[in-house]
Amino acid sequence: MADSKLLYSTEQSITFTSLNSLAGSSTYLGGGNSAIVDNTSDAYIEVLINGHLSIQTGTITAGRSLELWAYSQIEDSGTLPRYDNTNALSTSSAAVTFASDYLKFAHLKLLKSIPLDTVSLRAYQFSNIPLSPSFGGMIPKKWGLFVTHYANYAIASSGNWFKYVGIKINTA
Repeated sequence: MADSKLLYSTEQSITFTSLNSLAGSSTYLGGGNSAIVDNTSDAYIEVLINGHLSIQTGTITAGRSLELWAYSQIEDSGTLPRYDNTNALSTSSAAVTFASDYLKFAHLKLLKSIPLDTVSLRAYQFSNIPLSPSFGGMIPKKWGLFVTHYANYAIASSGNWFKYVGIKINTA
């Protein structure tokens, strides 16, 4: 009888330079996307996402939040979701503003929404968020992250990051 075990990759960084000093968006349509993560050679069956963000100094108005979204390429040619009528998300990290809720909700999958604390310089952490449930139980060939928030202040200018751990099944 075959013995199956989970194999965890080493933690890998996601290029996400657009996080640094990312301004808030009252509509949650403005934000930053990460560079694309290519899963075609690793073929992970699951990815666990971890992250760390801080908001710059200042008191945040109660009732606001920080959102983490995921997206994938639309077709094998590498086409990425459009954020307006002519422009698609970048394969590298970039600040973008979706033209409408329709475009955002049509292409992005909400992974996590965290209410923002009113305490200044609070660190917000994302821990072991599974990616596959957002894509019907499968990890896309190529995927990326999008972050938006509505704080009174921008995300801190440094010290922000996202990483992932890939999971495979080894059958011996």
